[in-house]
Amino acid sequence: MIVKRNESHTVSTYRELGYTITPVKRVDYEHLLSQWDDLLRLAVSIKLGYVKTSTILKRLNRTGGPVIRPPASVV
Repeated sequence: MIVKRNESHTVSTYRELGYTITPVKRVDYEHLLSQWDDLLRLAVSIKLGYVKTSTILKRLNRTGGPVIRPPASVV
């Protein structure tokens, strides 16, 4: 079952649906949208092989900050 964004669900709803991992917080869609360009840039960098996923995860764990940007030709 796909849970739609506009539906109101609580953690217990997810448990009733059989999910073993349940959400703790709701997604801040405004923040997600404000970071969308960087998320797409990150996905393209991984897909085109400019950066390894493991490198990104190490960097996020270390700094919690921005990740490697792809070359200008990709953007």
